[in-house]
Amino acid sequence: MPGLVIAPSGDGHRTTTQINIMIKGETVFASIIVTAFGLGILVGPVAGYFIDKATAKQCLNHDWPKEANQIHRDWCIANGYKI
Repeated sequence: MPGLVIAPSGDGHRTTTQINIMIKGETVFASIIVTAFGLGILVGPVAGYFIDKATAKQCLNHDWPKEANQIHRDWCIANGYKI
């Protein structure tokens, strides 16, 4: 890297290649963190869309156990889903 001065520490046997690998390793780690954060932002809304779509279908088709019919109907209505 231009302008980067590396002063040996300890016994002075660390080579430039080892130092460059350490710098690249930090860059890769930062890239992984940024990518994971970006995917997290994207995955949430996409998952929410599909969950909402499946819930709407379940409410329309009354796809739940008969013994729990009323509680499911009430929940669908309270949350704005058509039954």
